[in-house]
Amino acid sequence: MMWDDDGGRWQMMDRGPGWAALVLLVLVTVVVTAPLVAFVTAHVLGHRAGNGSSSPADPADQVDPAGQLVRERFARGEIDEDDYQSRLATLRKR
Repeated sequence: MMWDDDGGRWQMMDRGPGWAALVLLVLVTVVVTAPLVAFVTAHVLGHRAGNGSSSPADPADQVDPAGQLVRERFARGEIDEDDYQSRLATLRKR
């Protein structure tokens, strides 16, 4: 603080950035932090529930590569529906 010669009162030499800077700091912190926390939380909870990107679309595909091959051939139109059902039934008997 210093004495003001003109008005005879005490003034602060450096008043800082003020309330606007404080509000801006809080706003930027919330805008940056909230989405980051939401992303990390969803990612961690998604993996715990088995919904992460590393889990297969169909668990049967992972343990049954022959069934996956039959499904792919049916999807490409290489075999018709009757042949598809027959092959899947045969694979399920094993």
